[in-house]
Amino acid sequence: MGVVDRAKLLPHGVPSGQSRIDLGAEQTGNVKEIVAATKKAGMDERAAVVAIATSLQESKLENLGHLGDRNDHDSQG
Repeated sequence: MGVVDRAKLLPHGVPSGQSRIDLGAEQTGNVKEIVAATKKAGMDERAAVVAIATSLQESKLENLGHLGDRNDHDSQG
């Protein structure tokens, strides 16, 4: 593997520190399911990262099947 171009990782040249979130058991399980689904579909690691990031943004990696009348089923499963 080649040398990582720091300019591409830090386009503004200033590191801002790394953030992190603590995941619960449901969230961790959902991440594992997302990775398994991307592998089964023959997708690469980037696809798994995009899928996880999307789920994190949309539902905080939680299944939202319990929203009652407000559930539009976009984030379920």
